[in-house]
Amino acid sequence: MTEVEDDSDVKVYNGYSYKVFAQNPGPSQTGWDSAPDSIRVKSHEYLVENFGLNYFSDHFTLYINQIIPIGARSEITSEMYVVAYLYEITIGDFVTKKIVATFQDTIGIPVRTEGVTNRVINPELGMPFDATPERVVQAAITYGLKQGEYPWTLRFYFFYGEVNRYVWSVSNSLSESGGRTLVIDASNSSVIFDGGTIVIP
Repeated sequence: MTEVEDDSDVKVYNGYSYKVFAQNPGPSQTGWDSAPDSIRVKSHEYLVENFGLNYFSDHFTLYINQIIPIGARSEITSEMYVVAYLYEITIGDFVTKKIVATFQDTIGIPVRTEGVTNRVINPELGMPFDATPERVVQAAITYGLKQGEYPWTLRFYFFYGEVNRYVWSVSNSLSESGGRTLVIDASNSSVIFDGGTIVIP
């Protein structure tokens, strides 16, 4: 499941130039066999438990419901099926579609997920996200990120592991050898990573 990256024109906020990149999935090209509809139903039930029925109905559309070939299955989990949805996220005038997926065992129980947050328990983990692109830029300015040689690049994505939530990354280019990247919480515009180092628990 790949995502095609589209970039917008250069924008300027408070004297700093930046570009916002949206990662929008193209058509599925796995060629895998379809899974039984009962698997999709189990995925639907699980995601509704986490996102809420109305929220899910308003922002999710089915992307794939497939059997994972043996060679493509995780060696760690007992996954056999994958069900993925396109999650349409709108933040100010920024719109993107992220893939949210459940990987399920032989009876349809999710054993691994991608992009799932429990906004039923914690509503700030879903829309409306506080961090518009302009607020992200302001947070980076306040934190001390330098403009660099080119416009900053902003990307919105799901941060796995210890963060396990939707975030923005803001990257600059200080020279041909690299730059600096901040990761900013989409819920409250706070900087949570600086170059891979946790700065706020």
